[in-house]
Amino acid sequence: MILAPRYDALVPSPRLLVVFPGRGSYGPAELGTLRRLAGSSADAARAVDDVVAAMDAPRREAGRPSIAELDAASTFDPGTHLAGENASALIVACALADFLLFERAGATIAGVTGNSLGFYAALAASGALSLADTGRLVDEMASLQAAHGQGGQVLMPVSGEDWRIDVAGTRAADDVVAAGAAWLSVDLGSFRVLGARDADALAARLPKTRLTGREYPMVLPNHRAFHTPLVSAVADAVVSSWTLDWRAPRHHLLLGNGA
Repeated sequence: MILAPRYDALVPSPRLLVVFPGRGSYGPAELGTLRRLAGSSADAARAVDDVVAAMDAPRREAGRPSIAELDAASTFDPGTHLAGENASALIVACALADFLLFERAGATIAGVTGNSLGFYAALAASGALSLADTGRLVDEMASLQAAHGQGGQVLMPVSGEDWRIDVAGTRAADDVVAAGAAWLSVDLGSFRVLGARDADALAARLPKTRLTGREYPMVLPNHRAFHTPLVSAVADAVVSSWTLDWRAPRHHLLLGNGA
């Protein structure tokens, strides 16, 4: 979930470690996040305008709808809002607009990091990439995933609502990986994200459970098997065709291994 905090609470300046969310963090409950944020203050409106203007440039070239238009839709349309090229842009834009307000309110940024797609947002937040380059990166990666990515992802809980380890769920997730039926895409602590050639078939062989009112395992819509060999062609395409204007970060940029 993307949260719009109270920015007046940032004075006096706290010391913040900012973690940016990955794919799946913009859903029906988040529809209108940018509109609501922009309407909260003049500073917020400027932050939203700055991010959207930079990220919409490559989208205009590709004939895609504006990020602001998508966010301002009257109803959430899964076919539109969960499409990779739209979902990725919405998530990164909302996260970076929030972040600009942290910075402009004088918060001390101890470091930035992110999960998966969130690391692209962290690149912009750290200053390693410009907002414009980040917009191009997000748009291009979404296009390449659609063209070359394979498989899908399944979300599997490995702990209960009491945060205690679910031994059966953990064993089941580990067993399908050990058997070669899936790859571990992301370890989220209480959840495992598993990648497979056939996400529906993988979900069918995992034990069913209910957590916080939802049924699991959950096949993540419009996801490829991110972070697995099934999307290696995407990485190859990026390496062969992309030159990014890297800069010295102004904030500490933390990799997933803590470096």
